[in-house]
Amino acid sequence: MKWKTVIGYTEPKAVEVGKTTVYLRRNATKIKDKEGNDAWSYEERQMSLAEYEKYLELMESPEMLIILERFEMQEEENADALLNQMSIMATQSAQDETLANILLNQMSQMEVN
Repeated sequence: MKWKTVIGYTEPKAVEVGKTTVYLRRNATKIKDKEGNDAWSYEERQMSLAEYEKYLELMESPEMLIILERFEMQEEENADALLNQMSIMATQSAQDETLANILLNQMSQMEVN
């Protein structure tokens, strides 16, 4: 599928079905245009009604459902791994701060003596 980036001034619908054409939209983000007006940037794909029916059949096929389920599981695993990394980094940061305080206290005591 070929997606093109589009800028519009109304919030885009994910799917818009016309008389002969279907518009699929994804990755919508609210932006400011060159004049500072509110706008929407998104990717859009146009297809005929026949292509859209085939697309729906494919997306609802057992094979695609398995792929999507596996993809979702992988995303959850990635999110868990990122949370674990953030926790480790927070712990390391706290340890670094504690060590820095210990060193500063020792240096202060050395200056007093």
